[in-house]
Amino acid sequence: MYQSTLGADCSLGPNTVVHQSYIFDDVRIGANCTLNSCMIGRNVEIADNVKIGKGVLLGDGVKLGKGVNIPDFARIGRERWVPEYPDDEDLIEGEEEKGMFFIGGIEPG
Repeated sequence: MYQSTLGADCSLGPNTVVHQSYIFDDVRIGANCTLNSCMIGRNVEIADNVKIGKGVLLGDGVKLGKGVNIPDFARIGRERWVPEYPDDEDLIEGEEEKGMFFIGGIEPG
């Protein structure tokens, strides 16, 4: 950990690097993770081999699976907020992508 704040009852796995970040209480971070200038909410679970970019905000209770790469300045919460556009149902709940949404314009691939 370098120039970071770690809340109460948190755990960091081996070979995890945390740089200029703020981590709230009750956070579990797996092995071989990299967190760079980000803010992690309470009760967050981060699996092994996760990379979190600069300026990322993870809301309370977020869970990230193994090997996830979060791009710089992404915002992730347990609930999604979708602006109300006239055709938002087509954009968010189309037949092939029902329930899917993308953060920062990056599609899973």
